[in-house]
Order: sequence, then structure tokens, then C-alpha cells
Amino acid sequence: MWQVNGLFENMEYYLKRFNKKDYPETFEEYEKMFREFDKVCMSHYEHHGDADGLGESVADAICEYVKALAAQQSFQSARHEAQWQEQINLFVVTYLLPAILECRNDYYKQLAKAIEKKWSKAFKGYKIKAGTFETVNSGFQKKAFGLF
Repeated sequence: MWQVNGLFENMEYYLKRFNKKDYPETFEEYEKMFREFDKVCMSHYEHHGDADGLGESVADAICEYVKALAAQQSFQSARHEAQWQEQINLFVVTYLLPAILECRNDYYKQLAKAIEKKWSKAFKGYKIKAGTFETVNSGFQKKAFGLF
């Protein structure tokens, strides 16, 4: 039902531009793309009115998609697999979750929480935490001023 593959398109591009200079512009690009996915979510929410159910359903689809991506990889070692997983985690916490939080709609909190919860169950040993664009971007500022 959920076409989550679009959420992960150009992931490498976005991760390469995850730096102090490029992140604001790149996040804005991602957020525009995410808004199309959010329209589908909003339509589902308006029809069913179940924020928790929506969050669970989307979180399941995202985790299943990432598991399928992992299955397509030819990992040379456990270390290589862990590095790949860390890149996916980074993408989710720097682009996907902040884009969800920027929506500020009726279900954004439930959706972000459901992804956090499902992620830790689907990918043992990997916990993620949702943060806003401002929080992520401020990390660059703190580091630049020697506070990090």
C-alpha cells in the first residue's frame, strides 16, 4: 500500500550533502519531495482518522523496505553491513524524521514515535531518535563554535 521507496531515492546524494554548508538547502529539497508522500498519509488519515494505526502502518512499510534493501546488498563482512546500516540510520534521522516533524499535522508525533519503536525492533542494536531540522542543523553550529 505505502510506496516508501521514494523516501529513500537519492539517499547517497543527500548524505553526501549532509554538511554545514549544504544541509539546509538539501533538507528543503527532501522536504518538498516528502510533502507528496505526506499527502497520501493525510488522505489515509482523513479517511480512517486513526493516527496510531497510520503510524504503525507506515513504520512497518519503512522498516520492511529497508530490510529488503539490505537483502539486496552483497555485504563482504559484518562490519560492512554495520556501516551500511549506520548510513541508513543517519539518513533517517537527518532527513526522513525531521521531514515528518516539519509537517506538524495531526499525526506527525505518532508517526515519528512509531518509526523509532519499529526501527529498534527491526534492526537490533540500532536505536534512532527523531529530531527537528533545527536540532540537527544546530549540531553544525555547536561543533563550529567548539561546544560539541
